[in-house]
Amino acid sequence: MKKTLEEILVTYQKKKEKKEKENELIKKELYRKYPEFDEIERKIAKLYLQKSIKNLTIKKQNMDKGEFIKIDEISNIDKEIKKLEEKKEKYIKEGIAEFSKRLSKYIKLDITELAEEDDNKGIENAVNSETERIINAISKKNYSYNILLDLNGKMLSSEEMADKIEKISMTNSEINFIIGGSNGVNDKLRKIVDFRLCFSPMTFPHQLMRLILTEQIYRWISINNNIKYHK
Repeated sequence: MKKTLEEILVTYQKKKEKKEKENELIKKELYRKYPEFDEIERKIAKLYLQKSIKNLTIKKQNMDKGEFIKIDEISNIDKEIKKLEEKKEKYIKEGIAEFSKRLSKYIKLDITELAEEDDNKGIENAVNSETERIINAISKKNYSYNILLDLNGKMLSSEEMADKIEKISMTNSEINFIIGGSNGVNDKLRKIVDFRLCFSPMTFPHQLMRLILTEQIYRWISINNNIKYHK
């Protein structure tokens, strides 16, 4: 019997909610292990709010003059945000290192980072250039299965993805997970990858997404190897 549109939407909504809960659990685990991480995020959010208020105040004050003056206060806020972002990235890297260490017992995990293109010649040019570099990197790998993390990809539960990973492993020597740059990727890459996976409708910072992906890979491996981790 064919599923009705309503049934398909209900199933999708359930998967979406489950995946969002899983992502929240990853963040909670990070906050538990590094309590300072939560505090850093709160401070950064507060500083961005302060910066926005000050920018609006300055624009209003200088509207008649037709100019915008960047005062020292905003510059100081920027410096503080940068300092906190660097500290936050340190904790994320430690989280990635922890899951990478756990995974080393079961698989070989390599992380390849490609430099982002400068977008001062236009975002489209930057995206096209970055996409070509990604394609060149994955084309050099034989018998690999390429999975692109894409907001418009298919959303699977952890159990479904674990099953998919196990089946892929039977016919492919390695699996590449691709995280695009801050401006995304173009359709050329979307057409040549083997699968497009959506983790969540939400957008995450690049490093945090890498942590979420590393944790999920460990979760899938745990499910397939009956390790007491996935609940």
